[in-house]
Amino acid sequence: MSRNRGGSVAGAVLARLGLVVLLLTAAERGEARELQLILDRLPGSVELYMTLPADRADDIFGLPQEALTGATGVVDYDDLRLGTAPLGDRLLAETGTTLAGRDPGFEAMSLMVHPVTDPLPMTTPFEGLLSILVCTAPDPEVPPGLEELRMYAGYVAYVETAEAPFTFTLPRSASGPVDVALREFRAGTFMTETEVTLAPGGSLTVFPGTPSAPAPVVPVLLLMSGLCGLAALGLGLVPAVRRRWQAPGA
Repeated sequence: MSRNRGGSVAGAVLARLGLVVLLLTAAERGEARELQLILDRLPGSVELYMTLPADRADDIFGLPQEALTGATGVVDYDDLRLGTAPLGDRLLAETGTTLAGRDPGFEAMSLMVHPVTDPLPMTTPFEGLLSILVCTAPDPEVPPGLEELRMYAGYVAYVETAEAPFTFTLPRSASGPVDVALREFRAGTFMTETEVTLAPGGSLTVFPGTPSAPAPVVPVLLLMSGLCGLAALGLGLVPAVRRRWQAPGA
């Protein structure tokens, strides 16, 4: 009976820890906005990453669908492998970006598309960089349409100081309001997150923030995994410890 009780307690502890992990993970991820931006302020430069549904690039930024699909109406991955920085520059061409009231001169590093059925995380600058540098999808047997893809783009600008107000302005030609989320970092350290709905020509301005402390998913998962392991190990050792210290014949 002691062993069964120990197993029940272990199960309850693991279940509670698992629930905590799920709640923290859900709180960290949140609901994705239509246009997600990451701004990383670095010594001497600033990086900007963005992701949005590929079939909305035309409506929001004025990038013609044919720029990605050609005359076929579908995306040929081989064409994208020829170099996508020019596409990234075209995507941002009609968008207003200023740092300290001046154009920082963003240059596209890369632009990629990934299946909407397997979207890449975009919550940190490191994830933003991976999303534009690593092609995780094999060539599909049937080339996908834009509605099946999500677009990722990354930019860098070299500036004297990144510690200045940053403004992002939607093109006036955007077809309608856009839900935007901007996560601000300083050299990879999370500062602030702002969520707004911008009308065509609307602007979002963020000032150099102070460090925030969101629940870090990976460290929390590692911590909880360790606690789960220790809890299971500890509860499993209780009968053995009791037997070890029990007097002979008792």
